[in-house]
Amino acid sequence: MSNEFYTKESHLPDLSDLSTSKKLRYEIAGSPVGAVGKMGRYLVQGEWGSEVIDELQPLDSEIQINKPAHSAFVNTDLESTLHAYEIAYLLITGVTTECCVLGTYRHASDLGFFCLLLEDCCAAFDNNEHEAAIAVVKAENGVVGWVAHSSQLFQACETSLQI
Repeated sequence: MSNEFYTKESHLPDLSDLSTSKKLRYEIAGSPVGAVGKMGRYLVQGEWGSEVIDELQPLDSEIQINKPAHSAFVNTDLESTLHAYEIAYLLITGVTTECCVLGTYRHASDLGFFCLLLEDCCAAFDNNEHEAAIAVVKAENGVVGWVAHSSQLFQACETSLQI
């Protein structure tokens, strides 16, 4: 059983899973979904630019999920898969912190999962946006969620193994 899930924002080649509002937002932002670039069609499954980089390639035993939205739970089977594996605790990492990571974190939390955002295992194009997203999760004394540095997680694991 795999305990690691890789998600990547990408769309079916015919873009049938691209919502009208997302299509418009990305066009206005100057990055139309499906536009041809030097790495293939933007955010389209099977295109070179939508693949996971070699350094982070998942193992064959690890679950990979294509997601057509920022949240990894929208129009995917992630929630049912996590429940099938009886997983209740999630360590959330990835890019970009303010977009897909935060969207997935908040959605998972609302679905009842216990989530921990590892702030040094996330990134954004702009560090101010990364820090703002971290602040959102920490807001209201942690009512939104929990954030830690990976070293804190490793230390807690080492401590619990020694008990």
